[in-house]
Amino acid sequence: MAASGASEEAEPCDVAKRRRVKTKQRSFTVEVSTEEQHLLTGIAAVAATAIDFT
Repeated sequence: MAASGASEEAEPCDVAKRRRVKTKQRSFTVEVSTEEQHLLTGIAAVAATAIDFT
């Protein structure tokens, strides 16, 4: 189940990248996407920690 969780987290990352590409025209949205990227990084770190415990 840990592997399926990792694949699910990969999908939002792709979506965030697509949003970033579409929102390069608006600096405000780019800042928001940067915050989302930090959140995704945090989620990835938590997932990696969970995998270590498993």
